[in-house]
Amino acid sequence: MIEMVRGLLSSLWPRFWGVNAETTPYQTFVNYRRLWLTTILVLATASVAPLIVLSVLHDRLTKESVRVERELRTVRLASNARRSVAHFLEERLDALDFTVREFRQDWISEPQQLDSVLEHLKLGFGGFSDLGVVDAGGVQVAYSGPYDLAGRDYGRHEWFERCLAKGTFISDVFEGFRGVPHIVIAVRSSPEQGPVRVLRATLDTERLIAALETVKLAAHDDVFLVNRAGVIQSSSVLFGEVLQKAAIDVPAYSPRTQAHSIRDPQGEAALLGYAFIDTKYGETPFLLLLVRREAEMMESLLGVGVASALFLTLSILGIILIVVLTSTYMINQLYSADRAKGQTMLGLEEAGRLASLGRLAAGVAHEINNPLAVINEEAGYMRDVLTLKEAGGEPDLGAGTPSTEFKEHLDSILECVERCGLITRQLLSFARQVDVSSEPVRVARVAAEILNFFRKEAGYRNIEVRLDAPEEGLEIVSDRGKLQQVLFNLLNNAFQAMTKDGAVTVSVGSTGDGMVRIAVSDTGCGIPAAHLGKIFEPFFTTKGRGAGTGLGLSITYGLVRKLKGRISVESQVGVGTTVTILLPTRVAETSTHESAVGR
Repeated sequence: MIEMVRGLLSSLWPRFWGVNAETTPYQTFVNYRRLWLTTILVLATASVAPLIVLSVLHDRLTKESVRVERELRTVRLASNARRSVAHFLEERLDALDFTVREFRQDWISEPQQLDSVLEHLKLGFGGFSDLGVVDAGGVQVAYSGPYDLAGRDYGRHEWFERCLAKGTFISDVFEGFRGVPHIVIAVRSSPEQGPVRVLRATLDTERLIAALETVKLAAHDDVFLVNRAGVIQSSSVLFGEVLQKAAIDVPAYSPRTQAHSIRDPQGEAALLGYAFIDTKYGETPFLLLLVRREAEMMESLLGVGVASALFLTLSILGIILIVVLTSTYMINQLYSADRAKGQTMLGLEEAGRLASLGRLAAGVAHEINNPLAVINEEAGYMRDVLTLKEAGGEPDLGAGTPSTEFKEHLDSILECVERCGLITRQLLSFARQVDVSSEPVRVARVAAEILNFFRKEAGYRNIEVRLDAPEEGLEIVSDRGKLQQVLFNLLNNAFQAMTKDGAVTVSVGSTGDGMVRIAVSDTGCGIPAAHLGKIFEPFFTTKGRGAGTGLGLSITYGLVRKLKGRISVESQVGVGTTVTILLPTRVAETSTHESAVGR
């Protein structure tokens, strides 16, 4: 198990993390840490962002769907409750209407007969408390019930006048002299039946409340009735007791059941379904209200939300893990490929330096042969002089004393030896490969040394060589060997671009912003504009087949980058080419030997 964890961690962690991308010669100057982090960020964002957006949209659509479903269900529940209340009232009005139409008025006005009718109504329908017969003048001529209401005059009561006018009447809930909440319903007889009578009945609210309770979907639902003035007609869990003013705005009349969001008396979000109760006998004073708290209704969605959040979290973690593994693998592969390419380029750089040394060998041989010939002649002459002196003779030395001429020949020998030493030291300085550190370097002096290697070839091909270095004291801290090879490669390219009768100019100067400018210009054939963007690519060359490897400028580009510099090329076909290098005045000290062993 521990080995598996270690293997996973090694797969997640990149091999290049501790490597300095700027100084390691195996890489092509790529910041792999930044590339790795950027790749992870981009891929993770591109993968996770759509998932998060879809999750948010799904959550919103789910909530909207649930909201619509809650509203529809609330409307259905309110409609069912409305039908239950309407049926309760219609059923009892139908019973009174049947009694008025089917029985003679004188018969139901008799106390025993009225008691019998009330008993049958209680058994058949329930909810009836008492029953009374009121004549056209409003006097209750017969009464059956627990109270002494016979002879009571209702002539000036509103309910009596409305019943005479409309034929039926339904009151809202009131206590009256009984002190018990109740509802009064009344039905008027038809004039064709004889004298007008009104059959009046009192209904208790218990049966009505029981009918309302049957439509509750959950224990937290609150179903109750209010009248048009907002007075509670049946007890409410949230808004108070019967005959209290409900803390809610009475909605405007609507023939259809409606639902909308409200705040309950505790300030919690709730859904209100309401329906005005109408019967076939006309409007009633009742408005049915169904209140359902949204928090309690959303409890069923809580588990779904937790599961969705857990799924989203696990998906994001899985995506990030896969992205990290994939990015690490891909960047590791790129790092390994660049490392191998860097090793190859390093070998080509060394091979290029050896090739340059081979080219220099011929020039060095010519340079050294001349002073060696003079040394040989002067040494032979001095040997002859010493031989004659030992034989006792006195050779004819010509003008001047023997000691003076002998001294002149010695000076000539020493001068030639010093010249050979200078040429040899320049060659060794150029060929130096290991343990090269940053040191103070006079740019103009290094340029002059490299130009000396080409002066013999310039003389053969009638090429003018110029060094434009007005600031002879200009000095930088850099890698002398790398700077030498950069200048040698550029001058070598410049000479290869010309056949004869041309000019090569090396100019050195300061840019004024802490950089040194070195420009190598030639009057050669030039480079087509279409090729300028490719000249630093390995193995790209504008020369013919077999005339070049295409590595000179790519190696030079790498060397300039190692010196923390920049390189650019301007060229025009038939006019010439100028290569410009900008180097900082100070480069961090590095060791070529240490880089070569992969530290």
